[in-house]
Amino acid sequence: MRTIGMIFLLASIPLVAGDSAGTTKVNQGGPPIEKRIFSETQIQSFLQTLGITPGATSDAIGCVVESPQGNLTNTVTVANFGIVNSIYWLLYEPGTTLTKQVRFVVAPLFTGSPLAAQTQIYNPNSTSEVAAPFAIPSWQNGLTLGPWVLVVTNDSGQSASCRFTVQAE
Repeated sequence: MRTIGMIFLLASIPLVAGDSAGTTKVNQGGPPIEKRIFSETQIQSFLQTLGITPGATSDAIGCVVESPQGNLTNTVTVANFGIVNSIYWLLYEPGTTLTKQVRFVVAPLFTGSPLAAQTQIYNPNSTSEVAAPFAIPSWQNGLTLGPWVLVVTNDSGQSASCRFTVQAE
């Protein structure tokens, strides 16, 4: 019993103390995942899985990404702990559509990101815009940097999407 406890203790030291060797290894729980940006064909296929028809536009609803200052943007800077101005906003624009529920999905358009997606669901029951705060965390070796997509879907099945790029500070 003591041997098992000692093995666990020794195995858990890197989890508590961090990587004492100072290496930049990531994804140590398994084989590393190569970071590769999707082709346009792969992006369209991915968007279809999120309910977006390639080439279709929605006049009924819309979505945008806003900077911390409330300006429209297509570039988001990664968030670092303790930095307040790294909160961005997802904006759902319902037009005249009564919205009982709206779902925001933010996802990378590449492989290898440790953040697979973020989903937020709101129940506004109104025709007002919905603004949702979000941030993309900074990650070792730039694993969250690159192209991303925001997909918004309402309870009527209407969807809209917009792309943005996540960059380092």
